[in-house]
Amino acid sequence: MIDKIYKRKVFNRAANSYEKFSGIQDQISQNLLEKLECRNINPTNILDLGCGTGKNGLHFLKKFKKISLVNFDLSENMLEQARKKLTTSSINFVNNSTNFHVCGDMENLPFRDNLFDLVWSSSAIQWSDNLPIVLKHINRILKPNGFFIFSTFGPETLKELRMINEVLYNHPKTNNFLDLKDIRDFVALEGFENSSFDVKSYRLDYASVEDILYDIKGVGATNGNKNRSKGLRGREFINIMKQHYEKYMEGELYPATYEVIYAVVSKKNYKN
Repeated sequence: MIDKIYKRKVFNRAANSYEKFSGIQDQISQNLLEKLECRNINPTNILDLGCGTGKNGLHFLKKFKKISLVNFDLSENMLEQARKKLTTSSINFVNNSTNFHVCGDMENLPFRDNLFDLVWSSSAIQWSDNLPIVLKHINRILKPNGFFIFSTFGPETLKELRMINEVLYNHPKTNNFLDLKDIRDFVALEGFENSSFDVKSYRLDYASVEDILYDIKGVGATNGNKNRSKGLRGREFINIMKQHYEKYMEGELYPATYEVIYAVVSKKNYKN
């Protein structure tokens, strides 16, 4: 189970540093935007679910004219960064768009039925304990034929750290992510159609174990499970991690694997 109170605190702390460390998240968003480009849609109401610092929302304001954009996030400080980004840009005034900022839990979306043409979520829904509930809400608030376009991390993400921690602590000490099969099944059970999925694996190489941990902490992606254990910390922990990481190294670089699941699904048009 994810400790939502703890994760909110973590994301609030990471809000100022997020964009410094969000290289992989930015790449994922760019790949997801390419999937949006392949769809012939011109939305008027967009929900950016787990908007973070608002980079994707700014893209929507630049791409689409006269839209209503809702930036939704668990973290108040992330929303503040998104608000600053949008208010310092003139784009929403140029294209007559409006934007809103809502703090809340994606498992309890406070929006009316059939409101959005597009629900977008990049690298966010993995922070939900109950994906079926999230999908039910999204299906409810989407207009018929509306799109839900999302990315999320798969179970192979940070597998190197997970396997090392299993050896050291008999516990993965990393976040537990759903696999493609489970996500596909949940999407199908909720009744979405025209589903398209694919999975990509990325490997980032780092000069040190510390750099890997800085990146994870910098975006607020540390273990959020309620049963997370403390374990070793500080220099002793780093030295032990380096020793166990040697089997995964190529040359002098420390790899970190990210498995990313991409999906484009649409709500049924029940009039048909």
